[in-house]
Amino acid sequence: MCFWWSYILKAMKISPQHFVNIDAFKQDKRGANPCDARTLLNLIDRFRQTGSVADLPRQKASNEDRISAVSNALHDSDGRSSVRQLSGQLAIPPTSVYRILTSVLHLHPYKPRIVQTLTANSRQKRVEFCESFLLKLRQNVIHLHNVLWTDEASFYLHDVISVNNVYFWRDTNDQIIFEKPLYSPKVTVWCGFSNRFILEPYFFEGNVTADSYCSMIRNHVIPSLKRKKCFSTTIYQQDGAPAHTAFRTIEFLKEQFGAQLICKNSEHSWPPYSPDLAPPDYFLWGFLKAKVYSNGNFTNLEDLKQRIMTEIHLIPRELLQNVCDSFPEKLDLCISRQGDHC
Repeated sequence: MCFWWSYILKAMKISPQHFVNIDAFKQDKRGANPCDARTLLNLIDRFRQTGSVADLPRQKASNEDRISAVSNALHDSDGRSSVRQLSGQLAIPPTSVYRILTSVLHLHPYKPRIVQTLTANSRQKRVEFCESFLLKLRQNVIHLHNVLWTDEASFYLHDVISVNNVYFWRDTNDQIIFEKPLYSPKVTVWCGFSNRFILEPYFFEGNVTADSYCSMIRNHVIPSLKRKKCFSTTIYQQDGAPAHTAFRTIEFLKEQFGAQLICKNSEHSWPPYSPDLAPPDYFLWGFLKAKVYSNGNFTNLEDLKQRIMTEIHLIPRELLQNVCDSFPEKLDLCISRQGDHC
């Protein structure tokens, strides 16, 4: 028996007769070197409670009790407990907790979104836009297939990696690292689509300004729409980015599209803080970036641009149609939530 065991026995005034074949017990439970602090403390607590160091009989809960316990604990945490947290809290193996969550309760894990805080005024404007737009759709003032949904996004040469979502299974710690420059080169790409077609992407040189944005519309968007013979019927949509809402930008857009605008300070005023309502934000960029970066990073910006154009051309038209046609459902959802994020 090791020194620490003898010391603990003497300190507690416990007779060695209480420990039947203690050395065999230690060897079986803890391997070659079982005398760690946690083992000693657990045995001491067990002896104080029961007068013995023998394992307590396990009380195996029924499957129904486990399901009820997991369901109640998850409800108490508003669904925010992880499998590991529930396992530790309920003393149920993680595999059993996972099985109950997925196969019995039919739940799925979802990541929270980080969104802009909405004021009461913002919520009211969102509801007003949704109600007004739905009414115009029902009255055929606006035809959904004529709306050109537009936006810009940045694509970095070195995709940003979240270490929280990347794991490498190894038998030893290889100290795997990712190298990336402090400031990764990027391209800013504009894209516009309707439920019938998607326009060629446009790549900005440098930051998007009111001048460069108007130049893009004049030299790229309008000629592309005229080639498709739909310029006169197109309703141009944009969000509230500074380059979009500058005075000269709005005046230029009104000159070109007249009343067929969905943007700030127009007849169909786009509400503030509403990327959750815009198809480019809630569909296009996430879908496109997943495709573009699926095979790793790029060596130069030209390769990145080429991949972006290729993946845009490969987007199924049926998918675009489904996304655009679901826009009224988004509006209904926003109204039902009284302007909150949807």
